[in-house]
Amino acid sequence: VMEGIQITSNHMFGNTGGVAGFSWGTIENCSVSGSVSGTNCVGGVVGSQKAGSIIGCSSSAIVKGTRYVGGVAGEKWGTMTACYATGNVTLEINSPQDLSGGGVVGLNGGSTVLACYATGNVNSKGSNTGNVHIGGLFGDNYTVVTACYWKNNQEQGFDRNQHSTAPEATKVDDSVVTWQKAVDVMNTALQNAGSKWRYELNGALPTLRKQ
Repeated sequence: VMEGIQITSNHMFGNTGGVAGFSWGTIENCSVSGSVSGTNCVGGVVGSQKAGSIIGCSSSAIVKGTRYVGGVAGEKWGTMTACYATGNVTLEINSPQDLSGGGVVGLNGGSTVLACYATGNVNSKGSNTGNVHIGGLFGDNYTVVTACYWKNNQEQGFDRNQHSTAPEATKVDDSVVTWQKAVDVMNTALQNAGSKWRYELNGALPTLRKQ
């Protein structure tokens, strides 16, 4: 548990996160609160996930960055299962490069994302001459997404999908789609995948528990 952290990096190559700047391994059962600010690849839990898995992690941290920025991970190339972010995400635009910001992951590549959600608002400030992709869950998506939900200021769960199948990304509207329905769908998907993690809805938002 990382409580009330304040991490700031101005390094030109980036990779800034509450638990790790970049990771090739497994990050499991971690939670972060506070703030994480950097440049390229900034996330509440990990800046850049090069490979491996992020499992059962959550972040309420405020996250700010300049290229790939996400509530859980700035960019992801491994797998992500049963993770969520409730902190606001800001993409601070000051580059002519292509940029991505999302409630869970900015640039979502590599392997699958399963049963993740986001509630923090995702915003951008500034301007550039490149392409800016911002979504409630992901800015750019290049992989399979299953049973993921968002509820924030974004109308779309992802801004650009480059995978052959459409992501299973659903916005919670508290009428047709409630958090209880989201929990049921996410838990069914986790059970089918053989995961040891489950969601509970004891308050306003789902929380994780390990069986």
